Amino acid sequence: DQSVFRCVDHLIKRKDDIYINPNNNTFTQIKDDLETVNEYCRKNGQTKVRTLVFVDDLAGLHVIHGGRFGSFPHFAIASRHFGASMIVIAQQPTSVSPSFRDNVNSIIAFPSNRKKDIDWLVQEYKSINMTNKEMEDLVKKAWRGKELNDYTEIGKHFLFIIYDPRASTQYFSDFDYSITPKAIKQ
Repeated sequence: DQSVFRCVDHLIKRKDDIYINPNNNTFTQIKDDLETVNEYCRKNGQTKVRTLVFVDDLAGLHVIHGGRFGSFPHFAIASRHFGASMIVIAQQPTSVSPSFRDNVNSIIAFPSNRKKDIDWLVQEYKSINMTNKEMEDLVKKAWRGKELNDYTEIGKHFLFIIYDPRASTQYFSDFDYSITPKAIKQ
């Protein structure tokens, strides 16, 4: 249901439904639509327009993993400049464009039995003052929850990472339990 757009749907003139059948121009069209809506809102007194865009598991489509080129990487990089935030859901994060992954400020990683997924988290999000082993232990700890040795909790928790290349990376089990390499060694 697209009823949230009813007040501005007259601004967006399109014959095809890019939300149902995404193509290589989908994110260019979304960007154009958001700019049109933002301009309309500004003209009507709303000065700070914020938009949240969900992209749910399009990893199998070329539209989402076109490398550093294409409408998705361009949209991902430019989105914050026109007031949009994005949440991208993917079962295999490496299938999502590196341009998007390089610009995230947080990530949620659900438990996985694939060593490849843990290795990816270690390589992409390990703080420079951590060893690979410490990061791997941190990932597994987050997936177990607050109890260090309670393996019955695996699958009930997730790793939440707040990532800023210019500051210290923060790690959490769920959103509220902060974990550090020191906490794991206890």
